[in-house]
Amino acid sequence: MRLVDLDARFVVWRDGGFGHVDSAADAQGIVLEVCPGCGDHGLLVWFRDRGVPEAALPRPRWQASGTSCADLTLSPSINLVDDEGKTVACGWHGFIENGGVRDA
Repeated sequence: MRLVDLDARFVVWRDGGFGHVDSAADAQGIVLEVCPGCGDHGLLVWFRDRGVPEAALPRPRWQASGTSCADLTLSPSINLVDDEGKTVACGWHGFIENGGVRDA
């Protein structure tokens, strides 16, 4: 599966929420409108070292590389658990590498 199949959009932090931007270079994160695990919810991932306030949820932050959804790679894996290790939403755990999405 590819990020484009999950209606992925780049975002920036805005007044306690997020707003959409067109380029990966301007982005502080990415929203997947469709969860790769269950398809029933979306998910938001903030990028590391892009100026997102520490208080912004969710955490942690992911290292992002790439120029678009076609080649985006995030590190480490995404694991839908909270700070206490409790499952969030469907509990999907997987990787985004070179624009592809796969289960862990």
